[in-house]
Amino acid sequence: MTNPSQLIPQLVSFLAPFLPYLLKMGEQAAGVTVAASGSRSVAVGGDVTDSVIVTGDGNTVRKG
Repeated sequence: MTNPSQLIPQLVSFLAPFLPYLLKMGEQAAGVTVAASGSRSVAVGGDVTDSVIVTGDGNTVRKG
């Protein structure tokens, strides 16, 4: 079994190309505050394009 500490350099090398994207996402998310209160409330702090948000009882969602 591989020692987990030996995997860290491999993990860093794998994630390095994604760092600019992750930093950009962090900058975009900075300062975003959302809150939902009450029964069946929904709070959205980002993009929900092409998403389905269902609140309530007995709903049926079909893709098609």
